[in-house]
Amino acid sequence: MLYFLLDIILHCIEKPISKLFEKLGHLVGSYPFCFFVIPLMMSAALGGGLNFLKVHEDNDIENQFTPINGPSKQARHFVKETFPSNDSLFSSQRLYAEGNYAVMIFSIVEGNILTDKHTTDGIPLFSITYSLAISFSVLSCMR
Repeated sequence: MLYFLLDIILHCIEKPISKLFEKLGHLVGSYPFCFFVIPLMMSAALGGGLNFLKVHEDNDIENQFTPINGPSKQARHFVKETFPSNDSLFSSQRLYAEGNYAVMIFSIVEGNILTDKHTTDGIPLFSITYSLAISFSVLSCMR
């Protein structure tokens, strides 16, 4: 019985598909220009339209990947309101909106974040972050 099913599969399914791919291979081999050069030309022509897209239209990471009224947006808005930017005294540490900088904002559920317990919890994270910044600056200078 199993041999009969395998024979049906071989003759009814595999052979027609094999013949179909044989014909397709013969067609591609007979007319390589149509299957190689024309798709390259079409890709170049259609890919040229990508130059007309607005590159900076939707590149704001905060708007794309954070919730609409998320805590990170509220915290950033608070920082913007409390500490307005002064372009005459530029400091990358004071930059909160533009550039390739990371901002870590820590908060706790209850109590004061400036207590000794919470401050000592943040020291290892600060040292890891500081060592990453130093190693990155050393690597960028070595290029």
